[in-house]
Amino acid sequence: MDCYIVGSGNSLDMDFLDSIQDKFSFSCNAIGSIYDRTNWRPTIYTLTSINFENSDRRLDFIKSMQEVEIIFANQDYAIDYNLDAHPLVVKEFPSIRSWKPDWFSPAPLKWVSKYGTSLLPCVQLAFWMGFKHIIFVGCDGYNRHNKTQHVEGYPTWADKFNVIKPSKSLRGAHELISYHAKQRGIKISFEGDSQFAELYD
Repeated sequence: MDCYIVGSGNSLDMDFLDSIQDKFSFSCNAIGSIYDRTNWRPTIYTLTSINFENSDRRLDFIKSMQEVEIIFANQDYAIDYNLDAHPLVVKEFPSIRSWKPDWFSPAPLKWVSKYGTSLLPCVQLAFWMGFKHIIFVGCDGYNRHNKTQHVEGYPTWADKFNVIKPSKSLRGAHELISYHAKQRGIKISFEGDSQFAELYD
């Protein structure tokens, strides 16, 4: 059984998203910024980003939850903002390149790991739900030479982060995912450009 995990990288293609609108998919963050360009909506949306706490950015997340069947959110956000969401107990790990196998939750309804990328909770849920083939879409990675790290129309505040520091933990997160995918016999592939595809060979 396949599922798609949709990021916000430059390679994200609206025509491809339209082609998977009836497929099971996950996404997060300010993905709602592209809703006016595609009929696709994620089946599951996860909210764990600390940016939600910023009142100037919160509406980008609220928009992303619209028309979504299932929402999982950091339990603090779910309670404090009265969200119609399944609460997640979030354990945050250091933003460093090195990682440990137990930084990946085998039971995301009990707790979910936050490390390297906001997509990691999506992956933990997908593994737990039993998907055997996960396709990353628009999960390009950070490139310091790109003018923007995100798909056209994504909020400009997202490009104000330091590229070097998160790129290290982002690669670590993909190494962590690859480790657990191999342990469980789960196939990982990519649609579009990604600097992490070679980690899953």
